[in-house]
Amino acid sequence: MIPIPLMIKIALAIIAALFLAKTLAPSIGQMIWDLIYKPKKKKNSDLDFDFLIEQKKSMLRSGQGSSSGRAIGASSQKNRTEELIHENYKKLSSKAKRTDKQEGQYKDLKLIIGLLDSTQWGGGGKFKELASLLTNKLAKRVSEEDINLNFQSLLKRETLITPQNDILDYESIKVILETKIFFQFLLSDETLLKSLAKRYSTGHEEVKKGMAVYFKKAQRKDSPKLQITILKNPSPQLPPEDSAFIFSLLKDKKGTPIRRIEILAAIKEEVEFFKALSPLPKLKNKNDVEGAFNILGLKKGTPFEQIKKQYKSLAKLKHPDRLKGKGIPSNFESIATENFTRIQEAYDILSNDNKN
Repeated sequence: MIPIPLMIKIALAIIAALFLAKTLAPSIGQMIWDLIYKPKKKKNSDLDFDFLIEQKKSMLRSGQGSSSGRAIGASSQKNRTEELIHENYKKLSSKAKRTDKQEGQYKDLKLIIGLLDSTQWGGGGKFKELASLLTNKLAKRVSEEDINLNFQSLLKRETLITPQNDILDYESIKVILETKIFFQFLLSDETLLKSLAKRYSTGHEEVKKGMAVYFKKAQRKDSPKLQITILKNPSPQLPPEDSAFIFSLLKDKKGTPIRRIEILAAIKEEVEFFKALSPLPKLKNKNDVEGAFNILGLKKGTPFEQIKKQYKSLAKLKHPDRLKGKGIPSNFESIATENFTRIQEAYDILSNDNKN
């Protein structure tokens, strides 16, 4: 006869075995089923998400990605600029050995293709980088959408193609984008126009008239009386920021990108004429040092040598005879004479102050 303690141990072991069998049976059964019936994974079925994204980009660039053969988020047909970019890239990438110049072109094309990829997604790495760079340069927020829309317009208008039927390098494209967005802000946002007026120490109307002369000259509509015609016009018309004419201002005849700083210098030169005919403030008295600095456009405490230099520059710019020679209307002659007198008075005050 089996002892009672042993019988209890056997019973507990059977109960434990039944519990484990009930708990683990489904998992063990599934494992056996998978081993026998489930097809094996293909070698490339565990591709990571980053690879899938790159694969998708490649599909988009080749115009695939949907059952209709159209790229998602883009036209199924590349424009001439895109075709040229990919054609040049293909030629250079197929070369077993590249010269230093070709290597530079190859690297540039890779960066430009990065921009093309960003247009497919409406934003991304390259656009984000450029938006940050131009925000700092223009002192105004540039969004990825601004970059996207302007870059696409440059592609469509073939602005990025050189006269030699090649693609501009990446740095030149950045310059053109900066200039295009600068024009966009200048012609559609009063904020930038007022900022320039502050920089030039004049009113925004004078800046607007200076811009009108600049654009007329760029259209080869210059004439001896152009400034006078615009001077008489209370609201000169400026070109739309998306006009074909604006795109023609982004490069010179040789295809070299025109930098924003060059455009600003040209506009400033025109603004100076209208600024010369803006009435200067009156001096309070013959000891108004603060007013004298203000008239000469200088900060209080400016060294006297710089004061003298500024005085000579303004006296020449605002001399009544010079302005009359340009044919200013008679009602502006009295303003020119009064301005010249105030410049002289301001210089005399600061000269006396320097002696004391």
